Amino acid sequence: MEHRPLRGTYWKVVELGGAKVAVSDRVQEPHLNFSASELRVSGSSGCNRLMGSFEHQGAALKFGPLAGTRMACLEPALASQEQQIFTQLQRVRSYRIHGDDLALLDATGQVSLKLQSVMLR
Repeated sequence: MEHRPLRGTYWKVVELGGAKVAVSDRVQEPHLNFSASELRVSGSSGCNRLMGSFEHQGAALKFGPLAGTRMACLEPALASQEQQIFTQLQRVRSYRIHGDDLALLDATGQVSLKLQSVMLR
């Protein structure tokens, strides 16, 4: 089975702490893009854009300080989910890719976030 590369792939967040991610037609879906040319990550946490740095060596992955825009999140469930995304990303210490699936793991090896690659048209 061919695996998607971590960098240069659009990764849609599908699970957060074991729960399915909520999406709304009014906001961008939560996703991450790891730059292919520098150690930068960008994407969306739902209501807001996120950006920051990451360290990557082998299966080790750690996010540096992450910043987000400050747009109001009108749906309370999405605002809560957005905060959880930032919290879980700071706990990530490694990753595993299997086909189109990316698992971001914490220090104990538990899955913090599950993502899927999306082919952009």
